[in-house]
Amino acid sequence: MNDFDNFVDNSLTPLYTRGKAQRQPPEYKTLMSRSNYFSRKYKKTKNKIDLDKSKDLRARAQSLPSVMPDDPLFSRLYYTRYADDWLIGFTGPYRDAVIIRNLCKDFLSKIGLELNLDKTFISKGSEGCIFLGTKIHVPLNQERFKKAALKSRANLGVRLNAPLTRVIKKLASAGYCDKDGRSKPRMALYASDKEEIINIYSSVYRGILNYYSFSDNYARLALSLFSILRSSASKVLAAKYKLHTVRQVLLKYGKFLGKDSNKLPDYKDPNFRGMPFKTGKLNSRVSIFSVLKGKSHHKI
Repeated sequence: MNDFDNFVDNSLTPLYTRGKAQRQPPEYKTLMSRSNYFSRKYKKTKNKIDLDKSKDLRARAQSLPSVMPDDPLFSRLYYTRYADDWLIGFTGPYRDAVIIRNLCKDFLSKIGLELNLDKTFISKGSEGCIFLGTKIHVPLNQERFKKAALKSRANLGVRLNAPLTRVIKKLASAGYCDKDGRSKPRMALYASDKEEIINIYSSVYRGILNYYSFSDNYARLALSLFSILRSSASKVLAAKYKLHTVRQVLLKYGKFLGKDSNKLPDYKDPNFRGMPFKTGKLNSRVSIFSVLKGKSHHKI
């Protein structure tokens, strides 16, 4: 699909990349300007009324969008592809996103490919999509605590998360838990010795965490997986060695169900994760991010 790559890079990207920055709404600019005025006045007069006015105006401004999401003078387009799955991140009006999808469909038809409309959709950046098993989205208005007394809201940019629901569903299909994430003993391993049981659980654990080593919710994923898999392994060992409860298994074999190399990995070990993946500066600063997720295939 190199022709499609060239089409997006040479035709769509220049056409839908315009403007230096999204403009601020007039009401937002007015409120922030008045807030700054009373803030400067307070520094001179030390009058608490001026400070209260400044805070009230700033709070009203922060309840509004700080940029115009439908600014007709600004747009950005980003594109990535893996095999026949592709993803376009677009900042701009929804109508332009529809036009982009239709242009992609028309071009693909010219080179003997067909856009699978059942697997091609447009969604808001805050909703995101699943691409290559990863949840890509842009959470809006997240609170960040830089200091104990100061709380600010900021757009954290594009986030790459492991979809916990999907991961748990796969573990459930393999017999490690139920659909709600409650652990179950995988009794197919009952006849194996303890070392082999631990090695199998460790390989499952390492495999999932290795795939999602770049994810922004890595810590939550690692803790959830560790809890499910350790409990499942403990139940197998409890049944095999007549220990009756998970607690007795943990008391006998320890937190990681073993020692040295034959134990479950410690997800808190800084060397276990490796190098985290970082998005580029431009991508991480996209404020409104429409997602066009598509799948192309040869015409039949």
